[in-house]
Amino acid sequence: MLRKIEFSISIGNIFGVAPLIDFNSTTIRKRRLYRSYAVSYYLIIQLIQIYSIYQLLAPGSSHNIYAFSLFAEVLRDILDSLNCFITFIGSSFWNARKWIELHRKSKRIQQSMRPKPNSFVRNYKKLLTINLITCTLVSLVANMFWCIRDGYIVQSKYFIKYVCMSIQQVQLSIAFSYIYYAYLQYKELNSTFVRQFRMKCLLSGSVDKMFRQLRELIADINSLFGIQIFLTIISNSILTLHGMEVVTAPSWKHSTDALANIMVVFSFIILPILVIFAADWTAAESQKLIALCYEFQENYPVFSREKQELLNLVEHVRATKPALTAGHFFDLNYKTLFTLSGTIITYFFVLMQFNSTFGY
Repeated sequence: MLRKIEFSISIGNIFGVAPLIDFNSTTIRKRRLYRSYAVSYYLIIQLIQIYSIYQLLAPGSSHNIYAFSLFAEVLRDILDSLNCFITFIGSSFWNARKWIELHRKSKRIQQSMRPKPNSFVRNYKKLLTINLITCTLVSLVANMFWCIRDGYIVQSKYFIKYVCMSIQQVQLSIAFSYIYYAYLQYKELNSTFVRQFRMKCLLSGSVDKMFRQLRELIADINSLFGIQIFLTIISNSILTLHGMEVVTAPSWKHSTDALANIMVVFSFIILPILVIFAADWTAAESQKLIALCYEFQENYPVFSREKQELLNLVEHVRATKPALTAGHFFDLNYKTLFTLSGTIITYFFVLMQFNSTFGY
């Protein structure tokens, strides 16, 4: 899986979301060149973003955009701009050391435990490439349609949105790679624990050490990707709500426009959902160690050293439960996904009532 992470980071180098890491020596190469590239990339996007907001707010430019659409467009522009700043400037300046530490810890864990790759890991490069290509094609098709509909050959406000959304997809793909890597390592740790017990050579101290290393890995993932995941989830939630509202609004009669919105929403929310699923799987897998400890301790005498070590391991695992968060605002799990879905549906019905009242 570590090779798959390096593949994701290599794609991130092209988009400027990850520093140029030398995977053999675990150092950053061409630091000044990458900083210049990332800052230039960010400034270009920011200038187009400002012009995009100006286009939306300029008098007479929003004659086809109703109240919530205008609010959603501007809010997503602000969130995407902030996300790009944290991604580009952060990865090249204050987060550069975190990238190195995260990859070093991943390599150290990989040396101790090498889980067998499943079919998803073996096909990860293909799936990631297909996802990015699909998002790019959907962006191009939707951009072309809206530019033709609005009478522009090139309309920056649509183009730059999909550039930012593509950058978010690349950032999320790297985050997902690390989270899924942690999930596989927790799974391998539990399998190793079971094998040790069956071979009657239970080493709870080594298991405790590996659990601490994985806990530190989760903390580094939160530190490096948490805020970006939070901003991306909020931006995609607004995108989903806006898409649902546009498709059902009575003033939008073109079926092609509705299809374009549906394609955009579905293509760009798949990866955020996968990140939430992977985070939930990781947290659940880490807690399976508690059930194993309780199961194994029944095979030892009451006051034996092995039984006490297992009970101590239970307390440690329970007290240091790893939690992947979106910038420490909320945990990434199934409950979060259901909460977001419920919130989007609630506001969707509110917007439908608002539109019917004011005749949009």
